[in-house]
Amino acid sequence: MWRGSGQGIGKNFTDSGQSVLELLNQVGADGWELADREERQDRGDGPSYWDPSTTVTIYTFKYLVPG
Repeated sequence: MWRGSGQGIGKNFTDSGQSVLELLNQVGADGWELADREERQDRGDGPSYWDPSTTVTIYTFKYLVPG
């Protein structure tokens, strides 16, 4: 999910067919700079420790505005 300044809900790239590297290169070409990367892992809701987990990676970008 891409949320740019003033964009509200954002744009979903899940079904774009692009890899994460391609998407990172695309926003970099648009002038955005990677500022932070966070990885969150949530275990499933089942009763077992072995239930599947989901990993979400959050990339934070900054955009320098010429002053």
